[in-house]
Amino acid sequence: MLNGQVDIGQKIDNPTASRTLLALMRIYWPAGCVCTLDIDRCHPHWWRFIRKKFFKYYTYDSRYGTEQDARRAVSFHLHENIRKTQSRERERVGKLIKEKGGTFLEHRPPYLSVPVWEAFCNYWDTPEFKKKSQIAKDNRKKQRSQHRSGATSFRRRVWKANCHKLNILSILELLKHHVTIPVTLAREIPGITPEHHCS
Repeated sequence: MLNGQVDIGQKIDNPTASRTLLALMRIYWPAGCVCTLDIDRCHPHWWRFIRKKFFKYYTYDSRYGTEQDARRAVSFHLHENIRKTQSRERERVGKLIKEKGGTFLEHRPPYLSVPVWEAFCNYWDTPEFKKKSQIAKDNRKKQRSQHRSGATSFRRRVWKANCHKLNILSILELLKHHVTIPVTLAREIPGITPEHHCS
């Protein structure tokens, strides 16, 4: 999204639009729901409600896609936020408990309501969640990360770079600083030398 217009695609790259959608999701998060399946089952109209609220602030550019494409992009972003919120909150509170003590319930963030936070805490205490969490932890230890540039999209890197300096970040510059390039490929790309292997 740029300047109030939705970019059609699976990601919303405008940080302001992303934060707006995240805030709407947190404010209206349905009580008792911890994941997208819970929301689908208990509050199926919630998705439409959030999209409607979001489109009060942002519109889509019809030159690049249809209204359905824009709705799909917003829904995808919502699903990702819901999935990530649960794991980020658990990680955040886990660190707080190690530092300050207490329980999960005592460290509720101000942007989630009490019923939503209680549902999260109850879910994290189930044997089902603990088993899934352990399996995921073991799998992460086994696999080497293939995404060395991080989760930030090229477009977001350009936006951040333009906030700090006025010239445009080129793909070449991104490769030089954020991607490990094999020596053979580095010789073939003009402007990149083997010393640019830092990630």
